[in-house]
Formats: sequence, structure tokens, C-alpha cells
Amino acid sequence: MRVVLVNASPRRKKSVSYALMERFFPYLKNEEYGILEVNEEMDEKLAEAAVNAGDVIIIFAPVYNGSLPSSLIAFLELLDYKLKKRIRLGAVVHSASIDPASTELSLRLLKYWCEKSGCAWIGGIGISKAEILRRLTIFNNGRGPVKQIHDLYMDLARSMHTGIGRESYFSIGVPDWLYRSYLRRKTDQ
Repeated sequence: MRVVLVNASPRRKKSVSYALMERFFPYLKNEEYGILEVNEEMDEKLAEAAVNAGDVIIIFAPVYNGSLPSSLIAFLELLDYKLKKRIRLGAVVHSASIDPASTELSLRLLKYWCEKSGCAWIGGIGISKAEILRRLTIFNNGRGPVKQIHDLYMDLARSMHTGIGRESYFSIGVPDWLYRSYLRRKTDQ
């Protein structure tokens, strides 16, 4: 199975989206995969070729003020016209909010897009407090504050094959006061 991993963050490799994508690599055990950077400078012909070569697309994207990046919306519009086969699509979206439901609308939007375009929705993961992942690189999936990621990534990897998925929402296991302190310190720098 060919998997296209889409990094939809404008921050590219310096983003939380990319960090979450890197944490997903071990779950692609025997899969052939490639990474597609979706941003304002995206080469549409390359994007078209990549998605038409893939069987599954997994989108990793930030949620800014309750919305997905405009470059991702443009990418989905491109797929509407250029996708030549039925694919399976899943997503991992994240926000800096402390509310796990802050990502729900974005996952609903992606699920609706799948229904409208004839793709199979294989589920999504919505993560709040994701900004702190930049500092939590010492924790492996399944351990410490990010222990939930392991089970959710296992479900997403399994659903790539079964075509049956679900939406899951969770918050990184850090107390709210500590997370708020981290965000304040980050903005002071």
C-alpha cells in the first residue's frame, strides 16, 4: 500500500504537524510512503502525481482559530478535480487550545469533504495542547504525557487497511496551568 503523508503546516519541517508526522513513521511498518508539503508554494503537478500514485492520504495539519490552513483547502479543491481514483483519507489535526474539542470542526470538514468527493474517510485524531510537543521530544509514543498517541496511531494505521475509522479527541497529558505557563513563556521570548 502506498501512503501519502501530507504536511499542511505553513511552518513546514519546523512545525508541530511535522513532529506528529515523524511520530507516525514507525506505524507504517511495511508501507511505501512519501511526504507531500502542502503550502502556498506547492507544485500542483507534483501534488497531483503524488496523490494519484497513493492509496491512502494522511493529512497532518494545524488548526488556527478553529480553521484549517488555506493551502490545505486549496489542495482539497485540487483533489476534487485531479483525483483519478477512490482513495482513503485520514487526518491528524492539532491546536494550541486547551480544549480537545477545538479540533472537532476541522475533522468534520475533512470527513464531509471525503463524502462529497467519493473518498473513504478512515478517521481522524484531534489533539489539543499540541504546541508543547516541541518540548516533549524526550517522550516516546506510549509513554509519559503523550501515551495516548500510541493507541490512536495504531488505530489510524489499522484503518488504512480496513477502511473503517473513528474520530478521537484528546489533550496532551500536561496540567492546564503548566501548559498556559509554557505558552506565556514562549510569547515572552
